[in-house]
Amino acid sequence: MMRGWRIHVAGVTVCLATTALMYVFLIYPVVKMQEAYARIAPTLSEKEETLRTARASLTNLKTDLEQTSAAVLELPLRLDSSSQVNSRLARIADLADKTGLELHAMQPKDPWGGDRYDMVPITLTGQGDYRKVTGFIREVHEQFADIAVIDFSLTSQGMATDQAQFGIGLAWYTMPTLGMAEN
Repeated sequence: MMRGWRIHVAGVTVCLATTALMYVFLIYPVVKMQEAYARIAPTLSEKEETLRTARASLTNLKTDLEQTSAAVLELPLRLDSSSQVNSRLARIADLADKTGLELHAMQPKDPWGGDRYDMVPITLTGQGDYRKVTGFIREVHEQFADIAVIDFSLTSQGMATDQAQFGIGLAWYTMPTLGMAEN
């Protein structure tokens, strides 16, 4: 029996070494992973909930954007190009003539740009009575949805006449010039 003890010691040593190696390379890493997962699991759940909320919000925003884009396309107002300024001035002059105003000057200024539109300032001066001037402004509002009256002055020529000198500042909103528009 004395002779077999070396084999038994060698067997026990191999078993202990195998057990130690299995613990170091298999069991210990799994235990550490489980501890790390237990630490981050609550945070992970919060992040997943935040992600779900963000995805739902993104879906809602995309729907809102599509609805808004569709509503914009249905709007009746379409902006013209500022290169059509002579045509627009002719239409304004015709309207002034139809309402009985005498135009002395009609001066467009250089357009200035915005992100979604450009604006062309137009200054009108002339002569007419109060009713004709206000009628002209009303007609501009009704016939030209893309023009705003930005200033107005009326100076009487005296008590003996109903004629007055007027000055009207218009803002004609046009499509943005190339290079300024995003779309």
